[in-house]
This record gives sequence, C-alpha cells and structure tokens, in this order.
Amino acid sequence: MTTRPWPRRTRGSSAPFPSTTTATWGRSSSSRRGEPGWAGAPAAPRTRPRDRVRHRNLDTTVARAALSRCPIGRHRLELTHDRLRTVEAGGPGPIDWRPADAAALPFPSASFGAVTCQFGLMFVPDKPAAFREARRVLLQGGLFVFNVWGRMKDNAFGRIAYETIGGFFPANPPTFYQVPFGFCDPDVLRPLLAGNGFDRVELDWVTLEARSPSAKSFATGLVEGNPVSLDLQGRGARLEPIIDAVAAALARAGGDAPFTSPIRALVVTARASA
Repeated sequence: MTTRPWPRRTRGSSAPFPSTTTATWGRSSSSRRGEPGWAGAPAAPRTRPRDRVRHRNLDTTVARAALSRCPIGRHRLELTHDRLRTVEAGGPGPIDWRPADAAALPFPSASFGAVTCQFGLMFVPDKPAAFREARRVLLQGGLFVFNVWGRMKDNAFGRIAYETIGGFFPANPPTFYQVPFGFCDPDVLRPLLAGNGFDRVELDWVTLEARSPSAKSFATGLVEGNPVSLDLQGRGARLEPIIDAVAAALARAGGDAPFTSPIRALVVTARASA
C-alpha cells in the first residue's frame, strides 16, 4: 500500500514523519491533552456497541486510551511504518495496525460502522477523495467523526511557534504551521461532506487548556515533532536555538513550568447517506 506524501505546499514537506519526529511529538505532547474527554478521543463515546471502527492518523497518547474503550473489529491506520511503530508499541489490542493512503483505503465497500480521523484530514492533499473513501467503506448510516484544529489565532501555541520559527528566516519563513490550522471553516466542511455522501452533519467547537510540565518540553514537540524540523534541517539550521526561542515565547504567554495555554478544535460528526 502506498502512502500519500505531505502536502507539497509546505517547503520540505514531501518527506513523511521520520520515526524520531513521531516519537518526539508523542513524548512532548502526552501532557498536552490535559483532560481525558476532550477532542482527542472523538469517536469513543459516539460508537455503538457493535460498530466496527476504523481509526486513521490518531494522536498517539490519547488514541491509545480511546481505542481501549472502542468496540472490537478495530483497524488503526497511519501515514508511515515509522509512525505505526511508535504508537503500536503501547497500543491496546486487538487492533489491525497498517499504513494506508486516506484517499485509497485498503478495505471493501460498506465494511465499517464507524470511521474516525484525529487531526489528520488537514494534511491530506486530496480532501474530497479522502471523504469519498470514508463514505465508501461505511455502511449506510455509519458514523464519520473527525477533528481538526481551530484557527491559529485561537491556538496560541501554534501562532507562537509559527511566528518565532519564522523570525529566524524573515525572507522565507517555513509555512508548515499554516497547514494544521487552515481546515476548520464550517462553510467549507459542510458542502464537502454533503457533496461526498454524508448528511446529519454536526460541528462542535471544543475549547480547553493545554498543559505541559514545561514550556521547553512543549517547544521541543513543536519544533522537533513534526515536518517543520525537516524544513529547518534542510536549511542547515540548528534546532536547539530555535527550540529555546520558542520555549521562551511560550513561557511569556503561558508560564515556564508548568506551561498552560488555551486550545481550540472542531469536532465534526456525520452519517453516511443513502
């Protein structure tokens, strides 16, 4: 099964998450989800007891807890083998773990009662294809639930990372952080769902508090734990000074140890129409 590369509009983004990046983000973000029931586990309370559930691109720490509460017949998809190895190491069973392309799912039609995707659809280049594939593998009336980050201005950690990293390259700043915070417009999501086989659409905004033991730990995840690190390394930049600068900016906004900051996400649910 081929995997889809990262969106090409991000400089240096054609390479998927390496294992070190995934592991760094998992360690640094584990305390970021301060409350167990937040948007990080969108499907667990919405699935019926007999639903077969397929998850894709889940945040590692909360995903493990959510999957442990989900019904049997679970399939867990990721972009690359490296990302799978990171989450599989501590994941609950029985789960079928595999890499897959969100726009070309390796499952027969009408084979699942629920499909979920956590903080992943923002990065899929062909979003209509991903929505069509989710509908194809769902039974009629099946549940599609996913979440996406809100706007950058409503997620201070993302804005701080974007502006601080960009300050090192004022003539040509890395653009990665424009991607995760750029797919939350209800006026875009509703017609995209309706046009690809979904109805009964509900959109719920979730606002909570991010909490990390320290601003430095959080900054490490923001710099080393996603493809912006590949962009920076491609420019020959040393990561440690950038991490320190991001940590200092985060500390000014939300404290040094612990670090806290508001976070905002959108949880979307829909049903597979006839």
